Amino acid sequence: MSENAIFNTTEALRLRLEQAIAAPVYVGPPIKEDVKELRASLFLFNVVPNRDLRNVDRVVPPSGGSAPGAAGARVDALPVDLRFLISVFRMGNDPNELTTLGQIMLALHREPTLSGSTLQGQTVRLTPEPYTSDDMNRIWGMFPQDFYRTSVAYLAAPVFIEAPLALGPPVLSRALKQGISADPPRASAKEEAVA
Repeated sequence: MSENAIFNTTEALRLRLEQAIAAPVYVGPPIKEDVKELRASLFLFNVVPNRDLRNVDRVVPPSGGSAPGAAGARVDALPVDLRFLISVFRMGNDPNELTTLGQIMLALHREPTLSGSTLQGQTVRLTPEPYTSDDMNRIWGMFPQDFYRTSVAYLAAPVFIEAPLALGPPVLSRALKQGISADPPRASAKEEAVA
């Protein structure tokens, strides 16, 4: 992917959630006042470099038109981990938000990876994050004016923000020089003064 890697991953996850609950999913902070038609929200609350892959060269497979067995291309890539807060909304007095949460978690458990043309050949793994009550309170502290909503945190990793490797111009010709140089290296002015 390119600079759109984070956006593309968020969109792929949003589509997966919408398929699971058969309803639109709001992307943004879970503080929507008008939630009549919404059953869930998806909020990216943390982006950090992936420690394990930070110093590993990323090699992408050759494009579809290359010869079989062709070497992959190295790309300059920043691997990041994305943490999402998935919140569900209560619809009226009906507590079916827990059913909605169960549908989401089951769908992500059955198919724990994101891939496809939107992600341009990348595979992103989705893992539920075991957050304590204190951790969730810190996250919800970002929304001091809003009430807590039933939520779960998921890690999406690795997401590669890629740029083509910057290479110099191609070598057009080579000249091999052999033998003794007719022009020996000159001594510095200091060495000449000593002599």
